[in-house]
Amino acid sequence: KGFFLNLALSPGTWVAPFGTVYYPAGWWPSQNPHMVAHEVTHLNQQARHPFGCLGWLAHYFWSKSFRLDQEARAIAVEINAFGLSDQGLVDGLVRFYAHALAGKTYFYCARNTEEARWTIMAALSDLLKEGGA
Repeated sequence: KGFFLNLALSPGTWVAPFGTVYYPAGWWPSQNPHMVAHEVTHLNQQARHPFGCLGWLAHYFWSKSFRLDQEARAIAVEINAFGLSDQGLVDGLVRFYAHALAGKTYFYCARNTEEARWTIMAALSDLLKEGGA
């Protein structure tokens, strides 16, 4: 990662700006396909944004509701990549990410963990309706 990415991100953070997935040392993509799925979702979101990657990044950093929506969709893809057969795992991931979305990891984009949990579950439901893609 570049110098500024190292300053801005906490250890263990994955990011995907400008068509590239950056991941922390020791977290190999081949061993973390769920994280790759999450970050590829962000690459696709950036590609679909009317103002491209820079527009998406600006929107992401300035709008809590946009950030919450985009992360919930990527988290849903990540959870789906784990598989949905283990309800305990699904519940644990939703709980983990609900706390992260309501905290400093995602710059407090959710007002509370309940809003975050509901948004993740809605995104997961939408994903499954679309055929899991």
